[in-house]
Amino acid sequence: MQVIWARKAVVYATLPRDGARSRTVYRSARVAPEYRLNQTGIIMPLEIEEKLRVTSSRVFERIREEGHVAGAPMRRGRLALQRDTYLDTLAGSLYHSGASLRLREKEGRYVLTRKTPVETTRVRTEDEAFLTATEAAHALKGDLHLIDCDIARAAIGYAGGAELRPVLLASNQRETWTVSSTSGSMQVCFDWVQYSDLTG
Repeated sequence: MQVIWARKAVVYATLPRDGARSRTVYRSARVAPEYRLNQTGIIMPLEIEEKLRVTSSRVFERIREEGHVAGAPMRRGRLALQRDTYLDTLAGSLYHSGASLRLREKEGRYVLTRKTPVETTRVRTEDEAFLTATEAAHALKGDLHLIDCDIARAAIGYAGGAELRPVLLASNQRETWTVSSTSGSMQVCFDWVQYSDLTG
């Protein structure tokens, strides 16, 4: 098992939109206005995400010491642990097509996320569903066909029916801060991530 450590800063800016998000399944899109509607026609929040890899925790310390970003104050959130298991074919068909399937475990909850690219853009649509612990266990065994979930079925179809199995584990300790101003708010997340190759 190969293990790689990384530090990264993740910046999330969520622009509020009208409409309620479904409790169990939702679709969001990034950047392109024409992709803001979900499958049921509800306008979703537009999430703009930037991930930056940093080489030293000193970057995080400097931002904490400043206490603001571009003059907007930062409010400390919480420290949370999350485990992200990525599923793919052994040939990496999802990865090579710009798509991904992730099972996230955080604070006793399980979320299955499928991201697919929008042609000729850097935009990816994102579908999510909450799973039970039993369903999550099926996913971790590569038994997606046992999960009664549109996202699992869609991922299997996207992979052309090939077996999707765990290929990468990202264990992450995330420190979240909220930056607010009169023009909106964003989250700044400091991540300490350990990547583990699960392919053997």
